Amino acid sequence: MHGENQKSGGGPPADGKLAGDWLRMVAVDLAAGLTASARSGLPSSARIAASGDAEVLLGLLRRWTAAPDREAFERIWRKLSARFNHVGFDLRVWLVMALAKPDGGAPARLFRFLAARRLRADLVALATADGAVTGAGWELLAVLDPPPFGIRIRTADRWTVLGDLVRKGGDLDRATSCYRRGVEAGSLTSSRRLARSAEADAAPPDGDSPSPAKCVDGIEDGVDGIDGVDDAVDAEQELYRELDSFLGQPASTAGTLLRWFASAGRAAAATPQGRFWQGVARLCAGEPEATIEALRSCASVEEPARGSAERVVHRAARLLLAVLTGDDAALADLIRAVVGEDGHDWAERCVVRPALVVTLATRGDPALADQLVRQLAGRPEHLEPARAAIMDVLSGEAYRILGDAAEALRAGRWDDALLLVGSDAVTSPYVVGGPSGLLARRIADAVRNRSAYLALTVDGQLQPWTEQAQRHWEQGAGAGDHHHLAVAHHARAYDLEAAGDPAAFDHWQAALRFWGEVLGDDPFWDALGQRLAAATGADGAGAVAGPVATAREVLAHNLLGPHVTLAARLVTGQSPQPDAARRHVALIIGSGLPSGAVDAARARLVRDVVARALALEEAESPALVLDEAAPWFVADPTNAHLCGALLTACRRWFENEGRRKGGWARISPVLERAEELAAPLLAALSADVAAPDGDARGPAHARLDFELARLQAWAGLSVLQDASTWSAYTARNHLLSLATEHLRKALELDPELTRSGYPYDQVEPLLSHLGWRFPASPGAATARRRARAARASAAGGASAAGGASAAGGAASAAGGPSADNPWEWADLRNPYRATAFQVLDLPSEVTDRAEIRLRIRRRRARIERGAERYPLFGRVVSVAEINTAGEEISGVAGRLWAELLTHDPAQEEAIVNDLTARHRALPVPSGRAHGADDITVTADDLHLLALRTLLTATMATGDELWPDGLSDSDEDGPR
Repeated sequence: MHGENQKSGGGPPADGKLAGDWLRMVAVDLAAGLTASARSGLPSSARIAASGDAEVLLGLLRRWTAAPDREAFERIWRKLSARFNHVGFDLRVWLVMALAKPDGGAPARLFRFLAARRLRADLVALATADGAVTGAGWELLAVLDPPPFGIRIRTADRWTVLGDLVRKGGDLDRATSCYRRGVEAGSLTSSRRLARSAEADAAPPDGDSPSPAKCVDGIEDGVDGIDGVDDAVDAEQELYRELDSFLGQPASTAGTLLRWFASAGRAAAATPQGRFWQGVARLCAGEPEATIEALRSCASVEEPARGSAERVVHRAARLLLAVLTGDDAALADLIRAVVGEDGHDWAERCVVRPALVVTLATRGDPALADQLVRQLAGRPEHLEPARAAIMDVLSGEAYRILGDAAEALRAGRWDDALLLVGSDAVTSPYVVGGPSGLLARRIADAVRNRSAYLALTVDGQLQPWTEQAQRHWEQGAGAGDHHHLAVAHHARAYDLEAAGDPAAFDHWQAALRFWGEVLGDDPFWDALGQRLAAATGADGAGAVAGPVATAREVLAHNLLGPHVTLAARLVTGQSPQPDAARRHVALIIGSGLPSGAVDAARARLVRDVVARALALEEAESPALVLDEAAPWFVADPTNAHLCGALLTACRRWFENEGRRKGGWARISPVLERAEELAAPLLAALSADVAAPDGDARGPAHARLDFELARLQAWAGLSVLQDASTWSAYTARNHLLSLATEHLRKALELDPELTRSGYPYDQVEPLLSHLGWRFPASPGAATARRRARAARASAAGGASAAGGASAAGGAASAAGGPSADNPWEWADLRNPYRATAFQVLDLPSEVTDRAEIRLRIRRRRARIERGAERYPLFGRVVSVAEINTAGEEISGVAGRLWAELLTHDPAQEEAIVNDLTARHRALPVPSGRAHGADDITVTADDLHLLALRTLLTATMATGDELWPDGLSDSDEDGPR
């Protein structure tokens, strides 16, 4: 049926399509083989048949492997095998493909057991045939019951497996035949099987699991009779099988465990594996020196091939040896390799408690901590102890390193301190969030701040910014660096703007962002208040707190002041550049400073145009003012203050002209111009986007809705006037649709519009006549408009007169910069190069008033004698400037502005004392993290489950499917 499309090996056809009838029958069989719960959600057989898709069949097979019905398994297996064989397919090939899917999930343990048992029975039936060691059955068996530790199974090994399976069935002749075929293929294990007597090879009867003491006694009795290496190996394998059974029982006494491992070591002394178990026995006996000697003997041999059982034991010996000798660095290297090979399973295969290994490996290489913990995800029994161990180790290491860093600071080795706090132990995520991590950041910030401040001095003069200083502060970018970065970027922006360099924009933007951070930094303002009180001698908390609070409120207005000035100059200059002005408006809007300051700055920008618009009489056409306002709209297209004032002037004129004969003809061109200018802001509102400064919409913005609603109403009425003159059906309908849209927007902007009298009371009747259906309940946007209209009415009334007065007052009543704003733009003047401290040549850290007065007198005397000898950034300072600067810093307000314009210098002695005190205040960690010989390793630190798993790689296959290790054959077989 499928012969022409069938894939070689009994897999899916090349085109992936299957016959519907056959697929339906297979689906019915598979459904019968599932548990009741697994059948829920299964598609109907008709739908499955209709798909004809091989992937659908693979999915059904995966569902069967995940939830098989135990009672129906054999019957379903036989039926499916027959159906697959009938069309030239092989059920086993399909199962291998289904289980190989990365998203297929693992088969259920029950399916593994039942299918593996069935496959073994099939193999036994074909044990002596020529093709017995090839075929899909072996491939599926390797998937269901994979060899331990990834051991590669060769063709020679398969003959050994067949012999073991046949021998367990009691057919010794056929087993011997299989072993001989294995010897011919190069299997050393098969040769050993042949060399042993049938009585010695026979497996113990089921249910006869000897006690540990009986096992030990029996093996000790036979130890003396072992002759030769091969006999020792065979005895070792038998011993491992019994030991595996022993470790699977409940925990036994330490004495029995000691006797057992001692017997294991004597029985297998001729092999490296035996020496490993001798070392384990000596550890159980409390003899660490003998343990180390035995483990060194095992670990000293050449590293076995990857994937071999010997390599697993060799690695376990090296790991236990590194733990016992306290070689943390060697253990770190080894565990890194182990994790690379074993991945998430490393903890299960680690012969020492994972938490102890994590402790020692993290001491050797703190960078390993994260990797080890990630590999323990999903294993809470190992994960939580490992985390605790890492915290213990790294906290101790960090404490030691921070002590060295504090000592380096006291010795003046600041760069060494920075290197120390950047080490892996201190920067680990297990430390950074705690007290040690906080202190490390403080040390790093202090070092970077000092280096940056030193980098500000160029040619003996302290600069407000340098590239190197800026890089130092940007590396930290902590709260303590925000003021430094604000000053550096701002000073650089002034320099670049004065030079006409467009790169100024980026520094303006960065400066405003960092100033915004400074505004919200309470510790910065508290420290500033303390310095002001010490330097000015201000009495009482209010004498400093009041000016500081005022400065904090007005600072945003001051910072936006230069952008208002620059934007206005670009709009009104001899060669207007409104597009360039728009960049400064964008800086204002995107500054991140408080919305009130942003709104006030935009109001100041258009103050003069707004005043002229609102001064128009009702009978005066606003056409000229609209033309004057056009470049301002290019600079700030969504300026609510400018738009509101112009719309107020236009509305008043429209209402006056609308009553006069021929008024519509005069209204139309002005209305078109007003619509054009208001379009950007109207688009933002129509898209339900708040005004440019966010949701903080004051009365001016609510009244803007009032004016925009009336503009839309006039626009709709004007379109209807035009439509009445058109006879063409299509054009007329287009105009009526446009009029409907304008009138609808008018009602959305101001739901109370129709209460404002003529002509606004005609809006709803006109919409009804045009066929527009009013919504049963207002939408969210309309509800917000009504709420804003209500706020506007409460703030001053939504009448025509109220709209005009409010729009005019929006700009004048808004907050603004201080009268002596030091940041105000002035040509060729950078406020950061003319601070009071710079004029007086006075370090800002000097707060003693007597010393301040002395320094000012000396500076004045030098300027009087020869001002040209003491220039300030290339210009000569006058005595008048000295006097003015002296007065400024003598008062709280003046010194406050000078402090804000100046980098706070690094006061090294105070910083070192503070950091040293903070280190002494840290909690002293436990002693476990100090040195290698503080941990005593005993038998209690062994991981018994891992030891049992280790046996799987070295024991013979009496009760296991796969043989031990690799055969001597060079022929590669399937995994």
